Amino acid sequence: MPLVALFLISFPIACVHQFYFVHTAGFLGTLRHPWTESINEVFGVGGGGLMTIGQMAEIFVLGAMPGGADQTPSANESQDWPALISQLRDRVDRVAGDAQTRQQLAIAYNNYAVSLAEKGRSEDAIDQLEEGLRIDPTNAQLRRNLVMICLKAAQEAYQVHRIAEAKRLVNQAITASPADAEPYVLLGEIEYNAQRLKEAKAAWEKALAIQPNLPEVRTKLDQLNHELPVESNFEKLSQAYFDLRYTSALERGSGFDLQDMLQRLLPLVLKERESQRRTRNEEPATLPVLRPHLTSIKMGAFILDVTPGAAGEAPARITVRGKRIEQFAAMTNFVQSGAVRRFRDVSERCGLTSALKRAGATEHTPVFIGKVDITGQW
Repeated sequence: MPLVALFLISFPIACVHQFYFVHTAGFLGTLRHPWTESINEVFGVGGGGLMTIGQMAEIFVLGAMPGGADQTPSANESQDWPALISQLRDRVDRVAGDAQTRQQLAIAYNNYAVSLAEKGRSEDAIDQLEEGLRIDPTNAQLRRNLVMICLKAAQEAYQVHRIAEAKRLVNQAITASPADAEPYVLLGEIEYNAQRLKEAKAAWEKALAIQPNLPEVRTKLDQLNHELPVESNFEKLSQAYFDLRYTSALERGSGFDLQDMLQRLLPLVLKERESQRRTRNEEPATLPVLRPHLTSIKMGAFILDVTPGAAGEAPARITVRGKRIEQFAAMTNFVQSGAVRRFRDVSERCGLTSALKRAGATEHTPVFIGKVDITGQW
């Protein structure tokens, strides 16, 4: 519309200009009045100055055009985003079905959100992007920016141990873009370090279903699948321990005699001890060397290579070797406190902690699992 208005206004002026130039220039040129000569000398034209008047009229019209009383500045050119958003929203409310204005409004929300995110106001930026998507749900750039800002804020919250906030932001990203694998990758990391293995497994499997070419996620999922049976066994053991305590309490309440039980068990224990002693005496002097730590996928299959220290001091170095425990250590992020807590928990359960203590290790003893330095972390 501004171009049409420009043409309609400038066309009559141009016609007047040409009319004077063609029909009056020769006549007026014969007058040679001093004032016309002065105009010609200043502007370098003929026609008694009237040609210059026509040109100046055109320039005045073009310069004075406001571009339409209803014209709105582009969203990419304005820096006062709240004012622009208010102006565009008023127009959307006045003119129903104005698709172009709605698109401009969505862009303004996006640009405002980006400026807020750059200032560290992630929550406000997320609100602006969600409002922009309500205006223009098909805008892929708004949706992508929303996912990126949510994940960035979730990562920052996770690093300072605000786990609930991090999960909420990740779920916002998933809601905004369910077909994006990145939120599920981060969700799996959060759940894994919180020792929620089943939830981490579900998140990583979803990420691989969306984007199969994620080798790091696939490696973490393989490790998790090895850990799940161990976790399940500990859960069963914990439940069995609870049942045992409960039953034992009932029997004591009914008059169970512990001393009588020990007297009955003593002959059995002595008999078993004698049997084991005879078996040891009959064993050959040289036994075959077994190295289950090289092939077993069990976490508890490991050995300690101990380098002795000075007399009366702790070992100079301890190296733990075992296929499964080395994989676990290599995949643990020791920068994350949650990952360290999980590593210590697994080390305690599989017997590594007690084995290191029996070997004389202290918190200052150099301890390695394969090539991974875990000194002071176990």
